[in-house]
Amino acid sequence: MKNFSRLMMLCLIAVSCSAAKAGLSEEFSQYLTNSAMKPMARDLGGLIGMTDFHTGRTTGFPGFDVGVAVNGQFSPRSDNTILKSAGVRAFAMPMVQASVGLPYDLEVCVRGTGYAGNALVGGGVRYSLIRPDLAKFIPDLSVGVFYDSFTNDSFKMRHMSGSLIASFDLPLVKPYIGVGIDNTKLETKVSAADATVLAGDSVTDTSPRVSLGVNITPFPLTYVYGGYTWLNGSNGFQTGLGVRF
Repeated sequence: MKNFSRLMMLCLIAVSCSAAKAGLSEEFSQYLTNSAMKPMARDLGGLIGMTDFHTGRTTGFPGFDVGVAVNGQFSPRSDNTILKSAGVRAFAMPMVQASVGLPYDLEVCVRGTGYAGNALVGGGVRYSLIRPDLAKFIPDLSVGVFYDSFTNDSFKMRHMSGSLIASFDLPLVKPYIGVGIDNTKLETKVSAADATVLAGDSVTDTSPRVSLGVNITPFPLTYVYGGYTWLNGSNGFQTGLGVRF
């Protein structure tokens, strides 16, 4: 378990560094076409939505959860010609997140990021449907809804998501599985070179995702997690670490 947690921490640091060096604004304005806007919205909306969960257990009152995460995709969608033309292969988005437990099994979450000219701020609410503190064989089950705003010099996005998450509190590991849906509106601030897209034009995409992963606790009050995400035909990953008390 310790070796797994060290590996996840190293992956998190490495991917965060590579993500911080990769911008989106310049690539978007250079390779913008009408047909590429919706695939771009789908790829980026899926990355943001991955942060919705890594466990089905809400924080509980009075509790806090603070951590960092990296959501990534192993390659752009085949029809995302903006990133394909720019030679982008695997890409990722780092994120800082925090949650506060409230009475009545509610949890308020905030998240954000800022790198290479990109800025995101968002948050949401999660509600515990099942929280079996004594019966370990019954999964924790929760639902969440989120809203995010993303912007850079070339485009801006509005992202909304909903998720259903289940996790099991096993002795050594805590596996989780979740399904979600992302609704992403992308609006361009620039015009395409061939004028087929003008500043202010927008597209909206709605796509599902499914995540499967595992949490471990290398030290008291800490956690490390990693998982795989299916993004409506694309393959992604999520990893992160934090403290929970």
